[in-house]
Amino acid sequence: MGGKRLASIGAAVAAAVLLVTAALAGTAGTVAPERTATANADVVTEAKKIVQQYVNSKIPFTKPNGAFSIGRHKVAIISCGQAGIGCKQMSAFAQSAAKAAGWTTSPTYDGQFNPAKQAGFVQQSLQQGYDAIVLASIDAASIKAAVDAAAAKGVPVACIMCWNPGFKGKVIDTTTGGYTGGYVLANWVIADSNGKAKALGFRDTAFPIVSERFRGVQAAFRRCKSCTYKQQDIPTTDLSKPGPPTFTGALTRYPRGTLDYVMNPYDFFSLSMGTTAKSQGRTELKITGFDAWSDAVKAIGATKLGQAATIAAPFEYVSWAAIDQVGRKLAGRPTWKSNSLPVALVVKANAKRFTSGYYRPPFNVQTLFKSLWKK
Repeated sequence: MGGKRLASIGAAVAAAVLLVTAALAGTAGTVAPERTATANADVVTEAKKIVQQYVNSKIPFTKPNGAFSIGRHKVAIISCGQAGIGCKQMSAFAQSAAKAAGWTTSPTYDGQFNPAKQAGFVQQSLQQGYDAIVLASIDAASIKAAVDAAAAKGVPVACIMCWNPGFKGKVIDTTTGGYTGGYVLANWVIADSNGKAKALGFRDTAFPIVSERFRGVQAAFRRCKSCTYKQQDIPTTDLSKPGPPTFTGALTRYPRGTLDYVMNPYDFFSLSMGTTAKSQGRTELKITGFDAWSDAVKAIGATKLGQAATIAAPFEYVSWAAIDQVGRKLAGRPTWKSNSLPVALVVKANAKRFTSGYYRPPFNVQTLFKSLWKK
């Protein structure tokens, strides 16, 4: 990650020294950018401080800029795939938010992890006269023509838990951004291993936010000179297969003693990997993921199937924020910065706080947004 790219993370990624100073002073700080370490002991010390801050969920939330009249509109809600727990959950939150605003909603369209289907639902929504479109974790680049068509018609589009920097002015991302979560999770691995991790990361390139997560993972490991980190891609289709196959193959390539941490793109791979690892006697492996799927969180709390840590995202907040953002566009009001929202680190010590399957902010999400949407 170059200096220019890191600067774009904004408030979500600040210097490690500032993070530590702020935490000690009792004020809010944010995760460290990549920087050159002077010694591995320093890396481990900093990693432990980052872990403590994100376990305690001390990062402040960016909030909308003032109240406005949200009006009466029709919104189409399109899920990346209802077979994915995260996509299903975010779509349900967006439905609830739209109804709370008094809007008419489409049924949740199931994109089935298929860009052609997702694009078709966008075009269908435009033909049916919807005023706004909300996407749940869909790569805008994979449906570019449909997104361009929405922009040409002046129909605002928001994307929940996405990373679409190439669509400024066309798609409003309401998201954690990805990078920070990956950086924090890798720092947990560094701290947990005392700077001696032998880790393997699995990246799913179908989702740009996953690639951002693993940019953060790689940046953290570049600082750990005595860690070993390798990475390979895993297809989304492995979700429906036992093993999954990509992981089973990796266990053959990395026998006992050559690997101790497995890092997933999201939690839905984690439990199946844990089951496979246990069946092969690979109980030494510690498995991490993203998105705090409730079953994985419970396994982390119970220390089952190698489940060790995950990153929780504020799914309810980002979903309500998507409705707020398209509402502001329709009302001719300025939008707000919603592409680097906070994450929390989930480990055994705090797992009981995250059994809902997502990160709850220290305020009531529904109350906040309802108070802003003046009728």
